[in-house]
Amino acid sequence: MKRFSVLSLKRFSENVTGWQVTERYIDQAVGFAKRLLSQRQHCKTEQIAAKLKKDVVVEEAVALKMKNIQRKLDLSLNENKEAEKTNRSLVNRQEIMRNVINGREERLREKDQKNLDFEEQISDLKANLQARTQVDVKGIEGSTYVASRGNSTRKTRRRR
Repeated sequence: MKRFSVLSLKRFSENVTGWQVTERYIDQAVGFAKRLLSQRQHCKTEQIAAKLKKDVVVEEAVALKMKNIQRKLDLSLNENKEAEKTNRSLVNRQEIMRNVINGREERLREKDQKNLDFEEQISDLKANLQARTQVDVKGIEGSTYVASRGNSTRKTRRRR
């Protein structure tokens, strides 16, 4: 847009032929031009102020959003730490229980082995007792072996 100064308007009025331009019209035109320039400057100032205000509002909104995101991130990190702590505790408990169970299973295997040994001893004792009973009942002809009862050995042990 071309700007007109006061001098250019006066020269324009001097060079215009056939038109009667009075000083009054020139002053009105100059006043109008000054108002337009003033309004233009005012609009630019308002535009700059609005842009600055918008930038400030956008920055505040972004800062608030970042703050909310950071808060959620902090909460998530805390929850994650708590979950890790709980997990470590559960893993430790699981290891303790595994050790307890393994110990009990080992003791149970030992008891089972003892029971098998006792059953074998009982079976051997039964077989021995049955063999002694058969020897006592049938007797052995021409032998010097005499079967003794278990009670007599106990008495001798007590006497000692």
